[in-house]
Amino acid sequence: MLSLKPRDWLVISGLVGGAALLMLLARLLISRDAWMVGLVASLGALLIVQLDTYRRLQATLIDHHDTPGQNYRQLEALFSLFALLPIKAALPPLRGAAISPDFAAQLVSLILRERPSNILELGSGASTIVGGYALRASGGGRLVSLEESEEYAVLARQRVTQHGLDDIVTVVHAPLTSTPLPGGESLWYDVRNLSPDDTIDLLVVDGPLQIGRPGDAIRYPALPFLADRLSDRCLVLIDDCHRSQERSMVERWLREYPGFVAEQSSGEKQHIVLRRVHRVPR
Repeated sequence: MLSLKPRDWLVISGLVGGAALLMLLARLLISRDAWMVGLVASLGALLIVQLDTYRRLQATLIDHHDTPGQNYRQLEALFSLFALLPIKAALPPLRGAAISPDFAAQLVSLILRERPSNILELGSGASTIVGGYALRASGGGRLVSLEESEEYAVLARQRVTQHGLDDIVTVVHAPLTSTPLPGGESLWYDVRNLSPDDTIDLLVVDGPLQIGRPGDAIRYPALPFLADRLSDRCLVLIDDCHRSQERSMVERWLREYPGFVAEQSSGEKQHIVLRRVHRVPR
């Protein structure tokens, strides 16, 4: 279907009519060659195609302007990060398997607003760095990041040092191991090195690595295992809720721990914030 507007047809009609009149005069005064009629028809068809292409392009640009895509949204979030935090070195790669800028911006906003004293992060990366900066900007606190890969834990510690966050951030190598839970055992982080007395004000769930485990709810043990350590004001920030595993996990948590309510974002990976409305029953 053509995308031409009434004024486009008026322009086409005027041009074609004027060209036809000129051709008719030329035919009467100079020659009766029939090719002139074909030339007029070709001119009209060309104008239709050109104006239709223009209108389609115009509509596409208007739609793009009115409904910005994810790339634009992520640039907005990235600018917000650099406006809010005094970042001193390059951040780890974002998007893809890593967090997206909008998730990082959400994490920073929660820290600046809620001022948690203790943050436990499951899975290290860019969130470890921006979380450390945000804690410092909010007045202090501690962030402990659990990393299943020893190699990546070493890299994460190097990045923490590079950004001058050693006094705030601790990266712990916690390989996955069989963990006892109500109803059986599950593969999860080895947390024997964590202090059992530390309460958690913000839990960031971005690990263990889900890629390569399509049928496993590898992140589910986080709340059952840590529920007794969560403070009364604790928030849980979950990444990657565009995937079925994370969505099912959150639904199951909400059934098993009715003291939480969910706030879902419209971000690139649809992260979710769980907010406590009263203490989880013990």
